Amino acid sequence: MQAQLRFLLLSAVIVIGLVLFGSWYFGANLLHLAFFAEGRSDPYLVLDFRTGGAGDGVGYEAALEASDEEWRADFSAHWRLANVLEGRVADEWPVLTLSTYREAAHVVQFVTSPAYRTLSEEDPEFAHRLLGSFETLKQDPSPVLVVWLAKEAKEGMYSLTRLITDLPDSASIVWQGEVSTVSVSEDVATEWQHGVIVGFDDLESAVAYATEENLRVERELVRSRVEAFLLAIYVNAAVN
Repeated sequence: MQAQLRFLLLSAVIVIGLVLFGSWYFGANLLHLAFFAEGRSDPYLVLDFRTGGAGDGVGYEAALEASDEEWRADFSAHWRLANVLEGRVADEWPVLTLSTYREAAHVVQFVTSPAYRTLSEEDPEFAHRLLGSFETLKQDPSPVLVVWLAKEAKEGMYSLTRLITDLPDSASIVWQGEVSTVSVSEDVATEWQHGVIVGFDDLESAVAYATEENLRVERELVRSRVEAFLLAIYVNAAVN
């Protein structure tokens, strides 16, 4: 009996140790996505907000190319911040990368890969805010993206939907869904829960949409219903 008890206690200690090590090495959110999240074998979209010299996309692409083909992203593209119309300074990320993966668990492989770790460790200014969603892209992303993010999922989902009910002909919904934090460099970043991305072919049309008077009224309503709110415009490098 004592031998069995010792074995059970030892097993429990090992399991707890492995969980603690995994939380330290991966981070709690990555650990959950890798082993415990429902749908971790389903397609997954990553919104990787970044800063630092690695934000030029070259180092990021090199890290992607160095990834094992089995878990490499199917699609990845980069946009640079053009303007922030709503939000805190802490949420102003200079670069946004959208990537799609065949399985959510593959994101863990990429973020913990030597290539990605080297990318972040070699640049002292590198920081990121990586969000993930089981809602994938509705279409190929446009050259210019208007990004809406909100905290408080229930109210945010309703409120953000109001913003896209009467889009101009030049606009299209690139993505809409719930998001959760996968990995983050700064604890001060907002815990976003829901988002919408609207695509445009040019910056002028995107700015006109985001600053249109009727939409300003809707933005005021959204701001009153959610705890935090972000409205930012990102432009693909090819547009510049």
